[in-house]
Amino acid sequence: MKYAEELSFIKKTIEGIIKKYGNQRPDSVQQKTEFDLVTEIDLSIEQDIIRAITEEYPSDNFVSEEFNSQNSLAGRCWIIDPIDGTCNFSNGIPLYGIQCALAVDEVIVMSYIYLNHLNEEYYAILGEGAYMNGKRIELPQDRPINHAIMSIGDFSHSNQALAKLQYGFLEKMYPRVAKIRMFGAACIDFSYAACGKTDGCVILTNNIWDIAPGILLCKESGCIVTNIKGGEHHFSDNGVLVASTKGLHRLMVESFI
Repeated sequence: MKYAEELSFIKKTIEGIIKKYGNQRPDSVQQKTEFDLVTEIDLSIEQDIIRAITEEYPSDNFVSEEFNSQNSLAGRCWIIDPIDGTCNFSNGIPLYGIQCALAVDEVIVMSYIYLNHLNEEYYAILGEGAYMNGKRIELPQDRPINHAIMSIGDFSHSNQALAKLQYGFLEKMYPRVAKIRMFGAACIDFSYAACGKTDGCVILTNNIWDIAPGILLCKESGCIVTNIKGGEHHFSDNGVLVASTKGLHRLMVESFI
């Protein structure tokens, strides 16, 4: 299996990080932006992962949320989110995780997500399927739209146009589906959609560390993954849309018009 070596490497690396940090609460929480936080554990985990990659694959590049957010995806590039869902993590809410992906020439070829507090491991390799705790994911049978549960990402504070778009989407969607959730962590949104715990999600961001691991996981599980207009998703797009069925996907796209 191509990229099996890289998958094994990142699994072992993150296993070591879990043993080192466990589910300990942070001692120090800093204000990263007006509405966002970072902890000393985020910073330490990112440094640990980068150090391990540099030792094992010295020619590889990396993009990471805290220290290398502006780096290029050129060549072989690791994408790292040391704790996705930091606000949840820092407040003792167990919906957060560590996620990484490997891109080759800007194509995501491997992804790994570990939901620390839930002890759930998700991974995917391009063309080889998606897995949860070592078992290949098979999406459940179609649920009718009025029974569907979907999730949305956080509202943007920095882009009011996107926030307004999301409000409009909710107004059109909530009368049609059973439930809409906001988990506060993209790793939860994508993982739950990929394994059928939810029926889809919408994440309005182009932060690559938030979306790259989950996009490959959802594609390999059999979900429909597009931009919010229903076209092919590119990392420059303002949002990504995931749906388990064509009917739900169509309704979600129409709700952004």
